[in-house]
Amino acid sequence: MCVEDSSLRFDGLTFDLRYEQARRADAHLVLRERDLGTGVVVTFLYMGTFGPLLYFLTGYFQGVHGYGALATGLAFGVPMVAIA
Repeated sequence: MCVEDSSLRFDGLTFDLRYEQARRADAHLVLRERDLGTGVVVTFLYMGTFGPLLYFLTGYFQGVHGYGALATGLAFGVPMVAIA
């Protein structure tokens, strides 16, 4: 009897969670949340600064220093450690 009661409660909990997730998936509600806006800004600033840096470092290592593909990949280790 207790096992059946707990499974009924679990089914109800699952239903409630699915309802909440479906309600939160509305685009106009999602875009109003401040945390999402903050996350978008932080991601944009991070990728806007470090993304091009790594792209241009490839050209710098291969064009200016004449590194091959393997040496360029190994040279990326220093900036990757600095960013992480």
